[in-house]
Amino acid sequence: MNGDGGNHSRSHENYPTVVPGVALFMGVMKDKKTFIQEWTTHDQVKCVVNYSLHRISLYFTADKQEYKAEFSFNDLVNRQMLADYLPRDDNQNEAQQQKSDKNNKKQHKEKSKAGINYENALVLFFTFHLKYPPEYWRLKEQGPTNQQNRWSRVTQIPSVHMNSESNTTVGTSCEPVCVGQQAIKCMRLGSWIVLRMSFSNRAAIRKKYDEVLSRGKQHRLVRQLYPRQLLTPIPSNHSDSPQLPSQLHHQDDNHCDDLEAAEFTKFYALQYYISRYQFNEHNLNDQFYNEYAKLSPDKTEEALRYMWATMTMEHGHRKTLGELLKLVCEKYLTLHPKETFASSATVTTGVSTTSKVSKKDEMKKQQQRLIQVNKISVTPTSVRVEPRQRESANRVLLKYNTHLDRFLRVQFIDENGGHIHASSKPYHELYRRIKHVLKNGIDIHGRHYTFLAFSSSQLREHGCWFFANTMHMTADQIRTWMGDFSKEKVVATYAARMGQCFSSTQPITKISNKKMQVIPDILSKDKKYKFSDGVGWISRRLANTIVGASHRNRGKNNKSTMPSMASAFQIRWGGAKGVLTVVPGKKFKKNKQVAFRPSQIKFQSKHKMLEVIRVSHASMTYLNRQIISLLSSLGVPNFVFLTLLDMMRKTLDKMLRDSFQCAQMLRAQGDEFGIHGQIARLVEAGFLDSGDPFVKNLVNMFRVSKLNEAKKKARIPVQEAVSALGVLDETNTLKEGQIFCQLSDRKKKIIHGPCVLYRCPSLHPGDIRMVEAVDCPALRDLYDVIVFSQQGKRDLPSMCSGGDLDGDIYSIIWDEELFPVKQDTPPMGHETDDEDSEEDDDTTDDTTDDNDVTIDDIENFFIDYITNDNLGLIANAHMAIADSSAKYACDEKCIKLAELHSVAVDFPKTGVVAHLPDHLRPKNYPDFMEKTDKANYPSNKILGELYRSIDDHEIQHYKTNLELKTVYDTRMHVDGMEKYIWEARELKEQYDQEVREIMNQYGVATESELVSGSIVKWLKREDGPEKFHEVRHEARREITRLRDDWRRLHFPALNASHHSERVGRRRNKSNNQRMSKEYTREEKRQEDCKAAAWYYVTYHRAEQYDEKKRMLSFPWVAQEILCRLAKMNRHSEKYTRAIPELDIVSFRGESSRTSSVTKTTAPTSSVKTNRKKNNQPSSTFPSSSTSTTASTITTDITTTSSSSINDDDSITSHQDNI
Repeated sequence: MNGDGGNHSRSHENYPTVVPGVALFMGVMKDKKTFIQEWTTHDQVKCVVNYSLHRISLYFTADKQEYKAEFSFNDLVNRQMLADYLPRDDNQNEAQQQKSDKNNKKQHKEKSKAGINYENALVLFFTFHLKYPPEYWRLKEQGPTNQQNRWSRVTQIPSVHMNSESNTTVGTSCEPVCVGQQAIKCMRLGSWIVLRMSFSNRAAIRKKYDEVLSRGKQHRLVRQLYPRQLLTPIPSNHSDSPQLPSQLHHQDDNHCDDLEAAEFTKFYALQYYISRYQFNEHNLNDQFYNEYAKLSPDKTEEALRYMWATMTMEHGHRKTLGELLKLVCEKYLTLHPKETFASSATVTTGVSTTSKVSKKDEMKKQQQRLIQVNKISVTPTSVRVEPRQRESANRVLLKYNTHLDRFLRVQFIDENGGHIHASSKPYHELYRRIKHVLKNGIDIHGRHYTFLAFSSSQLREHGCWFFANTMHMTADQIRTWMGDFSKEKVVATYAARMGQCFSSTQPITKISNKKMQVIPDILSKDKKYKFSDGVGWISRRLANTIVGASHRNRGKNNKSTMPSMASAFQIRWGGAKGVLTVVPGKKFKKNKQVAFRPSQIKFQSKHKMLEVIRVSHASMTYLNRQIISLLSSLGVPNFVFLTLLDMMRKTLDKMLRDSFQCAQMLRAQGDEFGIHGQIARLVEAGFLDSGDPFVKNLVNMFRVSKLNEAKKKARIPVQEAVSALGVLDETNTLKEGQIFCQLSDRKKKIIHGPCVLYRCPSLHPGDIRMVEAVDCPALRDLYDVIVFSQQGKRDLPSMCSGGDLDGDIYSIIWDEELFPVKQDTPPMGHETDDEDSEEDDDTTDDTTDDNDVTIDDIENFFIDYITNDNLGLIANAHMAIADSSAKYACDEKCIKLAELHSVAVDFPKTGVVAHLPDHLRPKNYPDFMEKTDKANYPSNKILGELYRSIDDHEIQHYKTNLELKTVYDTRMHVDGMEKYIWEARELKEQYDQEVREIMNQYGVATESELVSGSIVKWLKREDGPEKFHEVRHEARREITRLRDDWRRLHFPALNASHHSERVGRRRNKSNNQRMSKEYTREEKRQEDCKAAAWYYVTYHRAEQYDEKKRMLSFPWVAQEILCRLAKMNRHSEKYTRAIPELDIVSFRGESSRTSSVTKTTAPTSSVKTNRKKNNQPSSTFPSSSTSTTASTITTDITTTSSSSINDDDSITSHQDNI
């Protein structure tokens, strides 16, 4: 059945309900029952609820212009609108009112079932409390008759009713956007997230009102308020509200050397909570500002975090924000010793138990890996302050690391956090707002940030870098230092070259020009194709240096996760980029270590640090919707894919029952951070068989996430396949159409025979190639890469959706069941310098002439990209049309869409726009695409069968299957652990909080998802799957960093013992032996006691609190010790009893002194400092249970991630996004 065969007849239930209104009020909630009315209109007000599209539209008129505010059901807080009424004035019959209040429960239920008590209602209300501002649209005075184009998005609405004393500034065309301020004479659309509409109680209106109530209940959309819950509206009076003081910090603070930095840090931290609608400016009283000014800047974020958490508790609602802040400062922050104020841009470890010297060293090490920067999200109506984010460093941030707080990540998003995609709808004002910010900058508390540059990955997510100039440094000076781009005359290419400097990289070592040589590119005979595009050489000695440095900086201390060799590296060096392949030293000239080809050198730069993006490794291959659609189009039967899916489900089902099978599955699908390998070791240690809830949850999250990916993306593993980095046969041995691939498993397997070759994304049938894998003795030194021939008429990489060798990942499959029946499909043309590639009606060339490219040109290109970002639309159109066509992906429309998709992929580098014409836009969509707001039909093609064959019940209810009930394993008892329990309680509170912060930052619902790296559902992310891989990578990186930091700081002997196990270079051997000898047997036994104490406070019933808020990952930071204790010790019933509290309290502070002595690397003075710190009284607020309750609050915020796995080539991760 094709797409036109679906039944699209609409029943009465699908028609929207229209309710004429009396007035529309906009404002904010001061508390649960008090609504502050900031703006009101009575002109042409009506409410339209569209149940088929799950959207609500509120129409109104302002200054004789018609507008509408539009939002989806999911945009409502708790996904519910509130229904209440204004009672009649019944003062004359007070007895009747008292009688009504004494109704029994039965009468109360009957009244609630009957709906509103209309006899006592003067006016009816619907209140819409939103998570973020709605979309605002203006009706055009003159325009096309097309209903969709009669409305255009707006970012501002003029208002003559605004109070002139409000905290606003005049928004002229040349003024910057100010954080915390909005334009005067305009409605504060970015702040008013509560819209309230009133309705007459007349019978005709009441009938429509009732219809919304009855139909809304079917969608669980309406919540009717009881009489005692009715909202109280009050008019806004800005003159009575305390204004944000000009100074937020007391100048007499001896702990602050930089007043301006202190002021900025405190303003930034406060604006995060205000711009996220967590703090209401109407509630920030003078007491709050006075207490806030006393705070040390380094305690600001902590204080506000505890304050917000306390607000969510019952006793928190009864206090003003000023009282809450004072309570937090007196009861919690003053119990911790003050630390020296550090700039807001410094790198933090989150742990404060090290000495000053060790912390300084630790920060120096961390700086090579993660850097903390500020971020702003600009929406159509607001500017949102994001929490400072840790991200991988790049050369610019490392060069100017003393000015990190002057850098600002800026991302342009829609109100719900999604991308502002190219659309046929009029979005002109949205684009003008983006242009206004780029051209005029952003002001944050006296600092003026201006546009700097953007990387390729940032461009794809509509983000860029801003910089606040200082007296000695400007954005122009930074761009000059980056390199000489003057030879580039194409704006897009110029911007891409600048973006190379912002790639997330790991610096390794400096390579001078004397150690570098240039080698020629290898071209086809007709000069059309470049076989060596993006690939060069590297010596084995330098390759070993990279492998060692990479694992030291990433904190991977376990020998099993460290490869013994690597054959290729994706790198940056000055203006050069691409891949370097390990070749024998004899190929180099004397004293040379690297060789670049002209295709790799993009611009000239004085930066000589060799930076690594990726180390070559082989990974499991997954099919996805695009590849399955192409293989099906080329004749692969449906049962082949269904069989693979069935095998996958059976394997996943065995994981909870068969520990051996479970460990095998986890190891087979390893990740770059070794998370799955760590889970496998816990399974092998017997914790899955013993029913440990933490390990069971990790394994189950892995299972459910794989099922979810299979249903949503058709992501199905193929056993007889591999994915790896593509490199060139530098020996010129392979023949045309041949490849070489050797896997570095125990058998050192070499692939032989015919294989399917492809690269993601692939939309054209010719992107699927058949090749011959052969053994080549001359290439046997290369592992875990796919080696391509340099012979023939055309290079294989360019046939695979226009790939090259500068970092692209290729997949090969030797499972004969997946071999296409049609194997002669010609590839799509991707010639270099093709003279015949004239632009057609669907592409536009956005290049410049011979004039120099300016920053204005780059800013304009950034706007053009957002305006014409059609990549996702084209891919979705291709999938829908392929599913509805009898020719599948071989349909002529699909071929045209594949060509447009190729143009769109290269848009960031070429500036050529791919326009999606109307005749290539699908009219309806298959069910597996889940386009609920579009006409859809059940697909009878393979993707539809795969989609419906997976029951999503377990996926939808995965959180209810979490096991949080703990049973103390007595094998974990160690004599002497009592003295560490008090400290363990405090540390667990701190560790759990840091885990929650990462969960909130990335929108992860459960601890098990975060720790396992298997995310089932992303919270607070409305932008679809565009960044799934990048965000998952960042979340995994953050939890790995947290675990490594805590191991290094609290278990140094354990950390050192694993470090000494590494097989390092000879010059490190003595250092490893010395490090291992520094820790005596007694010191290691003390770490056993500490690990046992951590396990006790997490698992013993005497330490438990609310099961729903329980967190279990804390003791598994030292999982090697727990695994060893499980094997060494036996169960003993006597250890099930709780340790007496008097015994625990008697060691209060003692464990810290023992710990500081154990850390023998710290100087004597540092040990004394630690003693003094840890002898301070412990925190009593919040308590263990209270702080956990407070900290688990997950706010309705849309957060977006910052870094990417790979800058120029992260588009390869697009394979699983469709």
